[in-house]
Amino acid sequence: MPKKQPASGLITAKYAVSRSLGILVVAIGLVIFVSRPYLIGLATIMTLIQLFDGLIGFKVSLFKTVGPLLTALVNAILLFLIL
Repeated sequence: MPKKQPASGLITAKYAVSRSLGILVVAIGLVIFVSRPYLIGLATIMTLIQLFDGLIGFKVSLFKTVGPLLTALVNAILLFLIL
C-alpha cells in the first residue's frame, strides 16, 4: 500500500484563498469608502503582492515569474499615474 502524501498542496491553497479573500474585502471597502489615499494604499499592496509572487515564482517556473512581475510593473505604472 503506498504511503499517504501530506496535503501540503491543500494547505498552500488554503493560504492563497485566505489572502485573496482578505484582499477582496479590502477592495470592496474601496467601493464603499471612495477615497484617494485608500486607493493608493490598495494599489501599493497589490503591487507588492504581485512583486513577491513573481520573486517566489523564480523557484517554480518562468510563467509563474513573468506573469506576476509584469502585473506588478503595470500596477506600479498605474499607481505612478494616480500620484
